[in-house]
Amino acid sequence: MTKKYLLPTLALASLATLTIQNAQAAANFSSYATVTYTIDSLSNLTNAGDFSGLDIGGSFVLAPSGDFQYITGTGSVTASAFDAEYTAITAAVGSSYTRTFQLDGSASNNGYVFTHYLAYFDTAFSNLSATDSYNVGLTLSYALSASATGDESLTDVTVNYSAEHYNAAFDMTADPTFFGADYAGTNQSLSTAFLLNSQAFNFTLAPGEFEALYASAGVAGTLQASPVPLPSAVWLFASALLAIPGLKKSTKTV
Repeated sequence: MTKKYLLPTLALASLATLTIQNAQAAANFSSYATVTYTIDSLSNLTNAGDFSGLDIGGSFVLAPSGDFQYITGTGSVTASAFDAEYTAITAAVGSSYTRTFQLDGSASNNGYVFTHYLAYFDTAFSNLSATDSYNVGLTLSYALSASATGDESLTDVTVNYSAEHYNAAFDMTADPTFFGADYAGTNQSLSTAFLLNSQAFNFTLAPGEFEALYASAGVAGTLQASPVPLPSAVWLFASALLAIPGLKKSTKTV
């Protein structure tokens, strides 16, 4: 290739590269909620050391109709899997039940994504004994994370928790010592929000009684990937490159 056509070709190649980069403008979000129940203390108030009558289990499920996705253009959403069945927990100090729900999304080339999930993290204590009473000390810990990249990115995570106590006749009473809400979110380019917290709880189960502890995490994200306009200086520079062969020809004819 002669020098006469080399610079215009390079200029056009540069413009093509910039145009491709412009078309690939993208926005992303990633959010997760980790919930952990840990047994801090455990005692049989009737027969010390005997926990055979205490049944403990945890579940991690999607709330009924708890997922929503709306995607137009180029975009995707990836959610972590849920447990298929109830998980048994050993009745012992130090035993824990922990699960993480994560939601990621991406959009590019003018794509639009909006999604929301609601996950349930539940733990239940059932006293199956006809004679023994149990005292349980428990800590709920949770970590929330939300991060976003791209000027049109929004993501957030919220967690709510509560407890319910049922007596042997299965009459329910809400426990006011274990309830609350928290939140972590971000809507700025290249930003991350993180929240770590815990709540202690203590309860006694008489024969036939039941204690249920509930935590729910809402995870959401919104993305709009818009092409980023190229600076005017880029176009002026490219135009100058294209004009160079003509200028050299003019110089020769003067």
